[in-house]
Amino acid sequence: MYRYKHLLLRRIMVVGIRLLSVLRALSGNRTQRLHLRLRPVKARTRFIREYLHLRVRSYSTEINLVLENRRQIGLALGWSVIGWICFCLPLYASFLALDRHISILLPLFLIPASGVARVIPLPGGLGGVEVMLGGMIIALTSLDAGTAGGVVLLYRLLSYWGILVLGGLYSVYFLDIGQLVHIRRKQTS
Repeated sequence: MYRYKHLLLRRIMVVGIRLLSVLRALSGNRTQRLHLRLRPVKARTRFIREYLHLRVRSYSTEINLVLENRRQIGLALGWSVIGWICFCLPLYASFLALDRHISILLPLFLIPASGVARVIPLPGGLGGVEVMLGGMIIALTSLDAGTAGGVVLLYRLLSYWGILVLGGLYSVYFLDIGQLVHIRRKQTS
């Protein structure tokens, strides 16, 4: 019985192999054409595969560098939180300047939320961020449109124009010192 099953299985395998070889011989020309058509695709996928392999390897290297410097990452995270709070303080000061007391958490929400207006393709200086910020202040607080406009105007004066003026004065101050040093070098030469 065992021998009979073994012989039957052997004959089925031989017939199957012969059938596959006949099918391959019949479709040999098609197989070659398919292979020729797929050659450029294989080349492209090989390039993509190598590129992805390099990208994953560089990402892994960067993750390992980050994990090695946990203290520096913690310091950077702490400084970024402090910077973000300092960036939101002018809005809070604008509310206080108009004698409107709000939660300190509201500016922490309003500033990044109004940044969504930067995504809208508007010409520069049209005031998309200001309109968005004013609308959100009206929607989230009990302020009227005039007071909200005043808060936004004060905020932009403090956060944008104030920084531009201070930075300009700072640059002019150091520009003059640089010119004085240059003039003195010419005099001593």
